[in-house]
Amino acid sequence: MAEESSIITINNIIEFEQVLNHANDNNYFILMDAYATWCGPCMKIAPLFDQLSNDINYNDYVLFTKLDVDTAKDVASLLNITQIPSFFLFYKKNIVKLIQDSDINNVKKMLDENKQLINS
Repeated sequence: MAEESSIITINNIIEFEQVLNHANDNNYFILMDAYATWCGPCMKIAPLFDQLSNDINYNDYVLFTKLDVDTAKDVASLLNITQIPSFFLFYKKNIVKLIQDSDINNVKKMLDENKQLINS
């Protein structure tokens, strides 16, 4: 796993499983940005995702991750990613929600709407 700022880059299935286990053990959500470097909308939202990863409102309970679908083809296949950008929200090793668009406000809304799962 490589870290850029506060974002963990997932490069393969082993790293993906390590992140899932770490989040599960520490009662965190995982927010994954599935993208490709050739995808215009993906590159447009990338700096906004970076800003979100540094937002103190989310740092206590969210692990921010990125997955380049061309680099981590095994994970992209496992998750059946057919559209990018895709934002996956995981909790307790399960997909809670999936958003397939490039509006950062929808990503924030997804986090806010599911925060109560942490306390349940």
